[in-house]
Amino acid sequence: MNSEKPEWHNVHGITQEEMYGKHDDVMAKYGDIIDMPHHVSDKHKPMSIYNRAAQFAPFAALTGYDDAIRKAARQEEEKLYQ
Repeated sequence: MNSEKPEWHNVHGITQEEMYGKHDDVMAKYGDIIDMPHHVSDKHKPMSIYNRAAQFAPFAALTGYDDAIRKAARQEEEKLYQ
């Protein structure tokens, strides 16, 4: 196994052997782009981690659920201190 690349480098489930040895067709197809540096825009600042996460977050299927949980917790706390 070629240990020059860390495991996280492989994002498509291709083994190191497939990329760097046994399967020449993978390198023939993608060899010119595999080791290219990540592009960083000169025009746009990077998106914040919070906004990036929100972009991929699912919609709130249970609208109001969080409020209901908080209300129930508050009511239980009030019972404890009465």
